[in-house]
Amino acid sequence: MVTLDECQAEERRLFETSERRVRRTKPHPYSLLRAIQEMGLSSPRCGYVGDTVDDMRAARAAGRNVNMTAIGFVRNPGHKDLRKSALLEAGARRVIEHPQDLLSL
Repeated sequence: MVTLDECQAEERRLFETSERRVRRTKPHPYSLLRAIQEMGLSSPRCGYVGDTVDDMRAARAAGRNVNMTAIGFVRNPGHKDLRKSALLEAGARRVIEHPQDLLSL
């Protein structure tokens, strides 16, 4: 698991070495790529489930480096179609409504 704290620590480390502010929080794929690296997967096939546009953008960006599928998750019924559209436009390959929907993928 890679948290916001690790992303911010990497941003500070990069600033200290380059004196440039570099963003490593979502939608940057840093947390996804670091998790894959820490698991020691050499040629992974991954899926990332998220419920925000930034989650989908991060997964899509990570897909430039690894085989990554962005999966949107809509959990609340209100404005479901709008959120589903936003997730798809941001790069989700599929959008699910229930965690058990992952089993069919």
